[in-house]
Amino acid sequence: MAIHNSPLVGNVAAFPVQMATTLKARPTMLCDETPDVVKEVAKTLVRKGLRADVLELSEGAGLNAQVRASLRAACFKHGSVH
Repeated sequence: MAIHNSPLVGNVAAFPVQMATTLKARPTMLCDETPDVVKEVAKTLVRKGLRADVLELSEGAGLNAQVRASLRAACFKHGSVH
């Protein structure tokens, strides 16, 4: 599935705060997505100013190492976010 066709990416872009809350409540949703989708979700949330939420999400129970790494990498690769 192409990244731009992912419903998760579209929802994160349109409703970042609500999706960050949802993902923190159920972080295993990200384990069903491709690595590219996880990276795009994390980058989008960081760009929207939700870096702390992404870091908190990376500590969520049930995440595999690849998802955790993608979430953490997005927090530190994309410069400062206001």
